[in-house]
Amino acid sequence: MSINYPPLPSAEIKGVHYIENEQFPAPQIGYELLADGTAKQTMNPEAIKPAEGDNDSGWLNKGYITYTLF
Repeated sequence: MSINYPPLPSAEIKGVHYIENEQFPAPQIGYELLADGTAKQTMNPEAIKPAEGDNDSGWLNKGYITYTLF
């Protein structure tokens, strides 16, 4: 089970919503190989765009705690 909380004071949380796992979510984290052979962690710009859909990020952005079963 995965439980996610929106970054809100508890009085502003609108409720709890179950959501199915997304089949093809946008990868959030990537790695860039540097010239010295080390890796630098990067964020995918698509993953940090505000989401409004019927998915985990969309419901979090609407103010709901979300949970998903694996």
